Amino acid sequence: MAYRPPHKRNSALTLDARKDTPKETKENKLKEKEKSKQDEFPALAPVPDKPDKPKMDFSSLFKNVEKKKKKAKKLKWGTVLLTKQGMVDSMTAEEREEEEAWKLQKHQEEKLWNMADQFIHRQNIRRIYDPLYESPDELTVSTSEEEPEEEEDEVLTDEYEEGEFEPEI
Repeated sequence: MAYRPPHKRNSALTLDARKDTPKETKENKLKEKEKSKQDEFPALAPVPDKPDKPKMDFSSLFKNVEKKKKKAKKLKWGTVLLTKQGMVDSMTAEEREEEEAWKLQKHQEEKLWNMADQFIHRQNIRRIYDPLYESPDELTVSTSEEEPEEEEDEVLTDEYEEGEFEPEI
C-alpha cells in the first residue's frame, strides 16, 4: 500500500466500500440528519388561528380623543434655543440690546477699577523706592497760594506817597 495523507484516507475507504456516487451519499446523510432532529425535538402544540375576541370593546374610548397642542417650551431668561426651524430667543430685541449695553458698562467699570488699583499700587511702590517723589495727594501748597490776597481799598494821601519812597533815618 502507498502512503495516503490523513485528509484523503477516510474518503478513499468509504468510496471503495460502498461504491455509491457522491450525490446519493449526501442525500442519504441529509435524510438521516432530519430523522434524528425530529426524534430529538418533538413538535410543539398547534397555535390557534384566531385569538378569542375580548368581551369589552376599548376602541370606542380612543375615537374622540383630541390631539394635544404643542406647548412652547418655557425658556430661562437669556437663553437661546437652536432648532431646525431657526433660532428661538427668550428675550426680545430691545431686552437683548439693554443686556449687551449693561454688560459693556460693567466691563468698562471693571477695567477702570483695575486701572485705579494699578495706579495706586505703582504710587505706593514709587513712594517706597524714590525719596524725592511727591504724589499728588501729598503735594504741599504754601499758605500764600491757598488764600488769595485781599486788596484793601486804601486812600492814599500826598504825604503817604512822599514818605513811601523816602528812606527812613
